[in-house]
Amino acid sequence: MEKVVRFGVSFEPVLLQKFDELMKRKGYGNRSEAIRDLVREYVAHEQEENVSGVIELVFDPRLKSYKNRIADIENEYHCLISNSAKKYLGHHLCVELLFVRGTKNRLGALLSKLKKSKGVKKIRFDSVSSS
Repeated sequence: MEKVVRFGVSFEPVLLQKFDELMKRKGYGNRSEAIRDLVREYVAHEQEENVSGVIELVFDPRLKSYKNRIADIENEYHCLISNSAKKYLGHHLCVELLFVRGTKNRLGALLSKLKKSKGVKKIRFDSVSSS
């Protein structure tokens, strides 16, 4: 077990009362345990780097299964996709751009599902950190 460091924390009385009620409902034995869990969760969340970028998909638009599959995936990850644009380059080729923002983990899951879709000829993701 790591060494424990003690420090003081100040709360407004109303906030402390609400925290104590929450702590009891969640089953914590003391305030230290509850505060440690909150800090761990906050630190873990902050370490999930947010990125913004563009996913470029090149696909064969003749495959109806592709359109349905991509629509389902885009619906599932709608909170990551801020906008999209599609351009047909002939009967056998289409380019779709998805403008995205989210954590690397969530965007990675989106990319993985898109890559596995039948009909995708090329996929590219360009991103920058937005944290």
